[in-house]
Amino acid sequence: MPLEFRDKLATLSGVVTVDEVEPLATWLRATPKARVSMRRCSHLHTGAFQAMLRFRPKVTAAPTDPPPAPTAAPLPTEAPPVGALPTIDGSAPLPAVPPGDPAAPAAPGEAPGAVGPGEPAPAPPAPGPPPAAAPAPGGGPGVAAGDAGRDGGVRPAALSVPLRIYNNSTIQGLAARAAEDFRRAGWPVEEVGNYPGGIIPTSTVYFRPGTNEEAAARALGEQFRLRVEPRFDGIQDASAGIIVIVTNDYERR
Repeated sequence: MPLEFRDKLATLSGVVTVDEVEPLATWLRATPKARVSMRRCSHLHTGAFQAMLRFRPKVTAAPTDPPPAPTAAPLPTEAPPVGALPTIDGSAPLPAVPPGDPAAPAAPGEAPGAVGPGEPAPAPPAPGPPPAAAPAPGGGPGVAAGDAGRDGGVRPAALSVPLRIYNNSTIQGLAARAAEDFRRAGWPVEEVGNYPGGIIPTSTVYFRPGTNEEAAARALGEQFRLRVEPRFDGIQDASAGIIVIVTNDYERR
């Protein structure tokens, strides 16, 4: 059986499908200090994944075949000036300016990198235009093979993907507010800061294709109605994990 309960321990085995979502969620809701073993789990349905995020049980055993953790470089300490910065929506390119320059151009009603109370100001990733998402074989449009399962679920390894949230709006404290929304939904947030390196036209979740970040990014985007794209060149070498850049439209969601 893919789902077995014994006292306060649930054991997930093989392929956990939609049929196991309701029993798992009901058991997690009714069981304080629940523990879950995923040692023999090879696939987790999206609904079961969201139930795990909602109730946050202690995972006593990870899957035996998670995807390898990629080597990641730290965020750059300084973003060098670049040439004209094309916007994602195809509008006129922005002139080159050093990151953080108060004269940096902004869209009407939007000034990238507004710093809010309590928000740190780490060095942002280097600017650059994100490419369009491309289909990947085996996982449907834009989903990397190996991260998506037979019925649209995600692998359990996506549960541990960290988030880094950056503000690209005129709203002070927006990144901290978004980070709190994600934490309440069970997502692990590791960093909150600002992205002043260029204009991002809509709040977007970025991932590295071919890693377990992709399935988790798509689950996050679906949950919060955010656009999901592969990382663009300017943040390609940033630390491992999902990068979320929030703009003024996040406030209106």
